[in-house]
Amino acid sequence: MPGRPPGFAGASLDELAAACGLNRPSLYAAFGDKEQLYIATLRFYGARSIDGLEAILGGPGTIAQRLGKVYTAAIDLYTAPPHRPGCMIVGTAAVESPTHPQIAAVTNELLAAIEKSLERAFAASDLPRKPSPASRAAWPAPSCTPSPFARGWAARPPTFAPSPPRWCRRSVDEVVIQCGA
Repeated sequence: MPGRPPGFAGASLDELAAACGLNRPSLYAAFGDKEQLYIATLRFYGARSIDGLEAILGGPGTIAQRLGKVYTAAIDLYTAPPHRPGCMIVGTAAVESPTHPQIAAVTNELLAAIEKSLERAFAASDLPRKPSPASRAAWPAPSCTPSPFARGWAARPPTFAPSPPRWCRRSVDEVVIQCGA
């Protein structure tokens, strides 16, 4: 969405058309309506996020090191200047899902894919089998929701932000060591 996104509801069709380099009739011809454009964008960026997650989780290092890389990459991506875009899935998609069933369905698909990626990584790790990889995979979701980002690192100007590695270590410890206990 254009500039500092006002979100799905706040973006006008004229702003969206300008950001896409299209006129309104072309936007409608390509996507049908604003919701379908948003869903296509959500799917595109969701797929890129899942590909990145899979690449990091399938890479070298312990599961704790790889989770730390995931959290650091998310912080870097979602807080990148100049716009600090945030995460579409837990940002606007979560807000719009209750009143837009198609957005809710895509959001649920993406969240399920993220959980499956995490579950595969936990199953392939050297962690004890209890709690199960599925239980561990469900644990990171609360630390990826808007509230930690809104209260934590992403919501503050960079000069006042806590150290991302320290924040990541705490989150990784919760997932790897304490989850399900």
